[in-house]
Amino acid sequence: CLLNGIEEPVVTVPDGENVWSLMIDTNAPTESDEKKYWKTSDEEYILYEYDSSSDNKRVFELYAGIAGTAHVIDRGSFFYQASRNKPRVIKYFLNNQTSQVLDIPGVTAKNRKSLYSSKLNSLDFNVDENGLWVLFADPNSNNTAVMKVNDDILEIENIANVTVHHQEFEEMFIASGILYGIKGKTDENMTITFGLDLYTDTLYKLDIKLSKWLKPAKSATYDYVNKHLRVINKDGQLLTYSLICE
Repeated sequence: CLLNGIEEPVVTVPDGENVWSLMIDTNAPTESDEKKYWKTSDEEYILYEYDSSSDNKRVFELYAGIAGTAHVIDRGSFFYQASRNKPRVIKYFLNNQTSQVLDIPGVTAKNRKSLYSSKLNSLDFNVDENGLWVLFADPNSNNTAVMKVNDDILEIENIANVTVHHQEFEEMFIASGILYGIKGKTDENMTITFGLDLYTDTLYKLDIKLSKWLKPAKSATYDYVNKHLRVINKDGQLLTYSLICE
């Protein structure tokens, strides 16, 4: 669906300080996993799991540290950027605590760039109905690279070079195969300004305002089951926007 409106967000204040990301598994492998959520913080090697139906809390100790704030949980796995050296995609299986690694062609520790005006991430992970996407800065230009990944076998399907200067934007996200860009000079005028269909190359000019923003945002991800945009703002609050599509 093409986004043509957005509702006022529901604001959730998570427990604890230094909330970097707050994730759900939109395509959870079990019913019990549907009641869980996961959190990262400034503890580089720790992923927290919480069960909203109980007081249960689980701590995963990762062999590869977490870089940035724009990670995702999907189908029972945690996808994130490894800290240190060149940007790498890590797929961490929550059920057996093993990992797979995917390198990004042409991106090294020396030529990698920070994404967006916030510069909090080198890789931005997104999941929609089509699977896993990873956004990163093209090392040879100001363009935005969009990498489609087969997350079952952790192999690259395609990398598109999009002629959008990523650092002119506060955030980007992918929903139903469409790349959206969010920009604004102040919290009061944050706006989704374009949508690019990654399958047809159709470009849509948009002017959709977002309220209650607090920049720099740490992540913006799409919940494709509930049709929500989930944003973690500067203070670690979760903003859940209901999306209106054509």
